[in-house]
Amino acid sequence: MLKIAENQSEMMESLFNTNGAHNMNTIKQYRISNGLSMSALADMLGVTTGAVSRWESGDRKVPQIAVKLIEKMDCIEQLWDDLEQASKLIETLRRES
Repeated sequence: MLKIAENQSEMMESLFNTNGAHNMNTIKQYRISNGLSMSALADMLGVTTGAVSRWESGDRKVPQIAVKLIEKMDCIEQLWDDLEQASKLIETLRRES
């Protein structure tokens, strides 16, 4: 679980390099690693599937607002995973006591 989170963190960090250039392969890797279709990612971001396709192909730059939304989604997903793990731990501790 931790390794996955580290890989996603690395992908998010590389989505923008220090000069603001976009890494189109990274957004595709992020989408695929999270089991999202272009359509699903587009729906989550409130854009068209064509926009996601153009970002991934390099025809268009990924708007910074889209990157920020993806970062927020990634944080929420990590929090959800942490809550699920904590819930399982609490349940285990209740059974043992």
